[in-house]
Amino acid sequence: MNRKSLFCGRMVIPHPDASPIHKGAVLVEGGRILAVDSYEALRSTVSKGNIVDFHDLVLLPGLVDAHNHLSLDSALPNYLERMNDSECELTLRAVKTLEVDIRSGVTTSRCMGDRFFIDAYLKRAIQEGRFMGPRLVVATRGMRASHGHGFVGLPCDGVDALRKMIRENVKAGADLIKFYATGTIQDKPVIPCFYSAEEIQVIVEEASRVGLPTAAHCIGGPGLDLCLSAGVHTIEHGYYMTDRQIEALSRSTSMLVLTPSEFLADKSTLAPERAALFRRDREKVRERLSTVVKSDLFYAVGTDGMHGHLADEARYIVEAGASNLEAFRAVTLNGAKVCGLEGEVGSLEVGKWADIVVVNGNPFEEIAALSRVRAVIKEGNILFQEAHV
Repeated sequence: MNRKSLFCGRMVIPHPDASPIHKGAVLVEGGRILAVDSYEALRSTVSKGNIVDFHDLVLLPGLVDAHNHLSLDSALPNYLERMNDSECELTLRAVKTLEVDIRSGVTTSRCMGDRFFIDAYLKRAIQEGRFMGPRLVVATRGMRASHGHGFVGLPCDGVDALRKMIRENVKAGADLIKFYATGTIQDKPVIPCFYSAEEIQVIVEEASRVGLPTAAHCIGGPGLDLCLSAGVHTIEHGYYMTDRQIEALSRSTSMLVLTPSEFLADKSTLAPERAALFRRDREKVRERLSTVVKSDLFYAVGTDGMHGHLADEARYIVEAGASNLEAFRAVTLNGAKVCGLEGEVGSLEVGKWADIVVVNGNPFEEIAALSRVRAVIKEGNILFQEAHV
């Protein structure tokens, strides 16, 4: 949409730290934001035919899912084991989840590993306008030790093999390098770390040489200490972090991405024995989550395989003690920072991409408003709109 357009509604919330603009509007041209102000101040800047009025609805920045996997769909029975499906099946699944994510208000997704470079191919296809989807930041293939965890990742052992796989990922279009340091559930007194200190350091060094950040699937234990020492950019999940590790993380340059639904949501699609393990540790993980959100620790939020449910992730952190504003920040500006796109997305500010989600309600007053998505605009184009809106 290259012409000037004006999107308006009952209220515009441009930024977690900004006051809502009642009867606000967002002026857009060439996919970028030209101005954010009251409707009265901006209505003369465009012809009447280029005004899109959402009436009693609220305009927010497009949401940022800071951790997902395109071909991992928790709506499917035994979805973890189905990561061994064929490339064709995984690709079809990923195309479906992209649409689900857009309809939930997600305009930017950080994809934390998919096989066969599916995420890199789909990123290019979306950029070329071949089909609808969020803006993607992609890890391509995640790396796991042959004796370690990772339903999505591929086995890779030793520094030479790690260097080779990283270089292949970079060639395929990776925006970051992802590896699996630990499992997901604590099943031993000490959480095992499946990569050595040397291997983790090599991952960070190899990625840094080409200017890419690193991300570790890590729930806690000695592996978290090794990741912080090596300078891993983001810790993904952190379910079992101790108070000491939370403090160490807050002093480091690393960032945390939370995915609370893995333990807090009831998933009928998990194998019964696996679901029982998640339920067993639910309260422990909930307590750790509460400690994190009540601290001064920076965090963003992702859905993992719970596509379309970023609003539920925000609700979980509010229930753990975060304010509505903090949860809103986690799924907008903080997510943008984790993606390295804080200058492009995450808020409605002049010069940024015109990514807007239109909801029924004010999330500052009721975080559940994030789940009531009525329209989604990406780069000034309406990608989804309910029929009656």
